[in-house]
Parts: sequence; structure tokens; C-alpha cells
Amino acid sequence: MKNRWLEDEEDSAVIQAMSPIVDIMLKPVHKLRDVDFSSLSEPHLGYASKKEIDPSRVVLLSAYVVYYDLDFGRMVWILQ
Repeated sequence: MKNRWLEDEEDSAVIQAMSPIVDIMLKPVHKLRDVDFSSLSEPHLGYASKKEIDPSRVVLLSAYVVYYDLDFGRMVWILQ
């Protein structure tokens, strides 16, 4: 979303109409647009002792990935 792709509702509708699978994939992306993932920059204490991943952190990271258009290099740089 950093590059503002899919923000235009008309463009988004055209892309979603291309294939049912695209429509299925884009619905969660639209939901992630409004997630505030700023808490990811805070230290995650006790990570090594966790037995499972907190589902809310999965949502935060998913929103982060979508926001930065899957640019993992930029994402790692920003989180440091």
C-alpha cells in the first residue's frame, strides 16, 4: 500500500473481476490497510520462551508486509 496500489476503488474492482482467486486474495489485503502495526517497532520481550505465536502479532506483521509491498529489505531496515 506504500505505493498506493489498489487505493483506487475502480482499479481495485477491475483487478478483482479478473479472477475469483484474485478476489479471494484481495479481501484480506483491504482489511489489513487500516491495521496500526506501529507496535512492531517496540521490543518483543520474552520471545525465546514463547511456545506459540500470538495471532494478533501475525495480523500486525501481515499488515506491515502489505503496507511495504512485500519489500522485505525495507521492512527489515525500518524495524532495526
